[in-house]
Amino acid sequence: MTELIGHFHPLLVHLPIGILMLALVFSLLPASTRTAMAPAFNLALLVAAISSVAASIAGYLLSNSGDYDETLASNHQWLGIATSICIIITWLIKKYKRPALWLTVIVMAIASHMGGTLTHGEGYLLSSSEKTGTVADTTESFQDSTFRTISDTTTKTVAVTQVFMYRDEISPILKNKCYNCHSSVKKKGGLRLDSESFINKGGKNGEVLVKGDPDNSPMYTNLLLPLEDDKHMPPKGKKQLTSAEISLIHRWIKKGAPFGPVDLTPGSALQPVTTVPAEQTDIEQVPPEQTDINPVPAVTNAVPDEKKTIHIPPADESSIKSLQDQGIIVEKISDGSNQLSVNFVNVKKLDASLIQGLASMKDQVTVLKFTGQPLTDELLKQMSPMQNLERLHLEKTAVTDAGMHELKKFGKLESVNLYGTKVTDTGLDALSSTKSLKKLYLWNTGVSEQGIKSFKAKNPDVDIDAGQLSLKKPDSTKKN
Repeated sequence: MTELIGHFHPLLVHLPIGILMLALVFSLLPASTRTAMAPAFNLALLVAAISSVAASIAGYLLSNSGDYDETLASNHQWLGIATSICIIITWLIKKYKRPALWLTVIVMAIASHMGGTLTHGEGYLLSSSEKTGTVADTTESFQDSTFRTISDTTTKTVAVTQVFMYRDEISPILKNKCYNCHSSVKKKGGLRLDSESFINKGGKNGEVLVKGDPDNSPMYTNLLLPLEDDKHMPPKGKKQLTSAEISLIHRWIKKGAPFGPVDLTPGSALQPVTTVPAEQTDIEQVPPEQTDINPVPAVTNAVPDEKKTIHIPPADESSIKSLQDQGIIVEKISDGSNQLSVNFVNVKKLDASLIQGLASMKDQVTVLKFTGQPLTDELLKQMSPMQNLERLHLEKTAVTDAGMHELKKFGKLESVNLYGTKVTDTGLDALSSTKSLKKLYLWNTGVSEQGIKSFKAKNPDVDIDAGQLSLKKPDSTKKN
């Protein structure tokens, strides 16, 4: 109940502010006009005093949530109380009302500035678009990497390319879209995203980052939830991330979420650079401006997993662009591969034409995501057989048991996410014949514990994650 009352603080606080600003205008009018309007002026001050006290109480209750910087919240709280006291004094006294009002407005302005900082982040008042990076800026800075040239004891010179994915790509996104609620000023859910240590620590609900696994990292998956979902980030009404920004965060986590420089030396896989103190090595570090060595192009030479390598022709570029123009995210699984990941998360209206548009790249799609979309069994039936599809995300869609029979046409399907669907034991049984399956997510479905046990009896190698009903593959190495 107290938390609910606290949520009314932003609503209540604007009433005394508006009244005080109007009173300030009155105070600048000629003396004769002020005398004639004195009764209305005093009534306005009384309303302002009552509403400011109510706003102070609600603000105090809101501050107890622990989501805000304690020092700043405390200063804002006491200045708010001081504002209420000043309004009451201004209302009570008969002489010097105008100077008292002006002093009250000054105190209120300082308190309001602190409140704005708590709500919108530090530096919000004087911020401008010139101070915040765009996706184009971050992508350009990633491509325009920092180069380091080193000389060893044999005088052999090697050009080393370093990229700073977190500094140049991820940090600007978090600053522009996330710091308002998750920084030193405001820690919604106990989560801060303004430094490596806090990102790794997570919040009240646990970790938000699983390095190398974006699909199990709330820092990424919460971006994909429907806008109406309580866990969707940023919350509805806040400035949302673009498709390009979501893709950058996915790529960063997939690469292991490196916070420092990443080595892109030709012939090496993408690896974080370990910085060795100068006193511990005889390698001379030369700043970029002091070398005449031509930098090596920033390319990723990571070798794809041989198991996952599928020799397929590239998809038609016009087909890819056609899907992207309709808000669908189409990305390559890895550099040098023609395998594609297709994500419908940003599609505003899912219909049969979009599903049928996948037919031209049915050989290339290995990951398909419909998270939160109104995908039905009928639309699933219209999907072309994708013989190379490995991962299918159907969480929070409208698919039912009937749709599970359609999954048989995906010959290499390994992972299916059914979280939040109406699939029951009947649908789970229909998946028993899909022998390629290795992983099933069944959180918040109609599947029972008995249904899972029956499925496991037929498919003991399938790893099932059903929340508290999670059943893993038996350890065959254990002795009875």
